[in-house]
Amino acid sequence: MEEFLQEARLEKPQTLEQLNDLFRVWLSEGYNHRVHSSLSGKSPAQTFSEDSKALRFPSPETLRDALLWEKTPKVDKSGCFSLQGLCYEAGVEWIGKNIMVRYDPFDLSLVEVWYKGEKKKMVSPANIGEYNRNVKKPVEELEKASQSKLLRLFASESKKRLKQELGAFRLGEEENHNDSI
Repeated sequence: MEEFLQEARLEKPQTLEQLNDLFRVWLSEGYNHRVHSSLSGKSPAQTFSEDSKALRFPSPETLRDALLWEKTPKVDKSGCFSLQGLCYEAGVEWIGKNIMVRYDPFDLSLVEVWYKGEKKKMVSPANIGEYNRNVKKPVEELEKASQSKLLRLFASESKKRLKQELGAFRLGEEENHNDSI
């Protein structure tokens, strides 16, 4: 590469296109088709063409996974974390913990939540509901609200946690279960 830079300085390219053209020529003739001592007197192009193994191409999913960005935010006391100015709900089970999030910086609609090397869930940006203590809404708007999204979220998380802690089902669910048999 240093050889190319020295030669390019002599040519004094005026545009990026001229620099790219010079690099393509050097890469082809000055590197890929020149004999290398580390390749037993063959060029990289010869060595590549003589290799009988089939090329392997990664799947789009594997490629996407390899290019995801990572960040390690701390989940706040409401079970949320911030990423590039957006709020995401990790869940109450992660409060106070450092999680790893993997994401595509050009598409923040879905973010992977990882903990201790395991992918735990996919989350979307939080939809802040009728009540947010940091934003004062007119009383009329609060009176129009028919439900608390925060309390419904807590109820859902609580039900999941209790189900996990207590076992397969609760007694109240047993009656519904028997009705469907």
